[in-house]
Amino acid sequence: LAHPFFGTGVETFGYSYYWIRPATHNLISESDFLYNKAHNEYLNFFATTGFVGLIAYLFLIFSSLRVLYSNRSNPSPSLDRHASLAMTNNLRLPLLLGFISILITNYFGFSVVNIALFFFLYPAIFIASIDKTSLRSQKLNLNSTVGMIIVSLIAIWLLVGLSKAWLADIAYNKGKGSLEESEKAVRLNPTEPIYYAQLGNINALVVTQLIVPQIAKLPATASAEIKAQAQAYLDKYLNRALDNINKAQTLNPYNLNILKTKAKTELTLATFNKKYYQDALNTLLKITELSPTESNNYLNVGILYQSLGKNDLAKLAFQKALALNPNSGSAKDYLKKL
Repeated sequence: LAHPFFGTGVETFGYSYYWIRPATHNLISESDFLYNKAHNEYLNFFATTGFVGLIAYLFLIFSSLRVLYSNRSNPSPSLDRHASLAMTNNLRLPLLLGFISILITNYFGFSVVNIALFFFLYPAIFIASIDKTSLRSQKLNLNSTVGMIIVSLIAIWLLVGLSKAWLADIAYNKGKGSLEESEKAVRLNPTEPIYYAQLGNINALVVTQLIVPQIAKLPATASAEIKAQAQAYLDKYLNRALDNINKAQTLNPYNLNILKTKAKTELTLATFNKKYYQDALNTLLKITELSPTESNNYLNVGILYQSLGKNDLAKLAFQKALALNPNSGSAKDYLKKL
């Protein structure tokens, strides 16, 4: 209960869970899955929004149940009102049971988009059917043409924003093997850190798989101008790779996937410049701080220590990995080789 009142923040379970992840989680077949929600909606609210959020959520539930169970319309001699009352009573039981079923499934799992929509729709449908609803209208001192223009501009702005986010996701998915698409994703949505992480990794691959081999093929008789141009390309994409992965970490320093992509990028760059091994090691050590009970993290640290010739530190890392996961064949094999 490190954050009992306000939790760790809305939609942060995927980060905070790894701070206290049980070591026994390493023994299951799904140990490397990303757990971004608690498999209990009430615990998820408590973990991410604390007592304040959980009490507010429970108050909303009890209020909805009270409306569905106890709200009744007064009979009226009017035929229309009688028909409305009959319709309301007919809707009461199925809507109430449907709402309760959502509460039960949320106890054994977490709410998805469709279920969350029905969570609010069921009480709303019932309230709308009650024959106590009165419509109120208030005239605004606003020219109708001006109002239409304002509403239209807001609608266009929202649609453009939604379209850009959608296109950015498509470009990100295509960008796993395309520099152009990765750059497009960042352009369309410059606030998404995972886009920068992917772009940084692609930039590093351009450096190591395209530019460095081409420079190595340059003949000794190549002019100084050509060599300078090649070096300029190398520096350009190298700096872009570093800038993008650092930007991703700055935007979201607690996302393990981003940090793992950063370490992968630094290891890629280390294939042509060994100084990046230390950067990769620092990133992996940061990952162990954020997820201290994940066996594979220490295994990766040990492998890198071994590559740097620091066998004593590598041994400690492999022993830690084995302590967290006694079934780790990889940790056992690396320890035997030391």
